[in-house]
Amino acid sequence: MFNNLLVADDGRDATPLKIVTPEGLGALGAEAQAWAARLGFEAKPGQWLAVPDAAGGLAAVLAGVSPEPGPWRLASVAAEAPAGDYRLEGHAPDDPDLIGWLLAHYRFNRYRKEVEVVPARRLLVPDATPVATLVAQAEAIALVRDLVTTPASDLGPEQLGQAARALAARFGAAVTEIVGADLLTQGYPAVHAVGRAAARPPRLIRLDWSGSADGDKPVLALVGKGVVFDSGGLNIKTTAGMAAMKRTWVVRPTRWRWRTW
Repeated sequence: MFNNLLVADDGRDATPLKIVTPEGLGALGAEAQAWAARLGFEAKPGQWLAVPDAAGGLAAVLAGVSPEPGPWRLASVAAEAPAGDYRLEGHAPDDPDLIGWLLAHYRFNRYRKEVEVVPARRLLVPDATPVATLVAQAEAIALVRDLVTTPASDLGPEQLGQAARALAARFGAAVTEIVGADLLTQGYPAVHAVGRAAARPPRLIRLDWSGSADGDKPVLALVGKGVVFDSGGLNIKTTAGMAAMKRTWVVRPTRWRWRTW
């Protein structure tokens, strides 16, 4: 989905993409400032402006952003600007900016008769940008979005297990599933208690990459829950409390935050 949307700058022809804050409008050239003023462009977050050249083509695109970094600062340009290649100029955004560029191309097409294709806006970035890592992160977020958006009638514990097995096969992990009453005999009574009234038995899914012979490596364990719903399950949350169940954690270098995708 995100292949070739974010690439290292190889010198190809591309439209300059200039990130501008409201305070930075004065640093633009006189012609660009006049064009921005004429069209009411104030460089507010989410605003973008196509600047024409003398021949009637596209000289540049201005992207209005807030000074505070965030994943959606470039999303409006990536979702709405003309398809084509753009070269990032004047500012090298941090990783969240570029994640937003990729995710603006995401669509959930599982139930569409006609797949919605988003015109590709390719962003050329400096060589030092960790493109492969950013694409992998965007793909992971897209997978979570697909699972969260799938209706409960089509995503039960078994289907979540299938998704985990597909992920394990792709990335070389071993997968273990403990299902139904086996949760009691193997020491997971709380997992069993929450889902035992459902028509579809609960399960614990484990993905394991610990098969390496390097015993001196540190162990990292990530523990979480995949929430699926069943009309026979036990719901002890209020209606308002259910809204938080469709959220995911986003890690920042200095803090944790809730983020709704």
